[in-house]
Amino acid sequence: MRIPLRLLRTLLIRGTLAWLFTRALAAAILSLHATAVGETATPESVAGTLVTTIWVLAFSAVLLLVDFRRRKEMLLLRNLGLAPVMASFLALSLGLIAEGVWFALA
Repeated sequence: MRIPLRLLRTLLIRGTLAWLFTRALAAAILSLHATAVGETATPESVAGTLVTTIWVLAFSAVLLLVDFRRRKEMLLLRNLGLAPVMASFLALSLGLIAEGVWFALA
């Protein structure tokens, strides 16, 4: 099975944008939590833990599935032989790499 390059590029761009949105949201929530507790928000507290990393990736995958449904692309993906869940994980491949680097550097 070969995925058309135009679709692959679109999936990777959407996946990266979804990951950036959820990572920024998680960083904002973690820094607000640190401020509410009375601590200063350090880069270590904003980076989160392994659980935060897993939640960011899972929430990004769900956002991508909602986006596929909103754009009515589920049938297109199935006609190309690509399950929507697999398409969302394919789209998140760059986010997964970036999250691994983010977690390793924190």
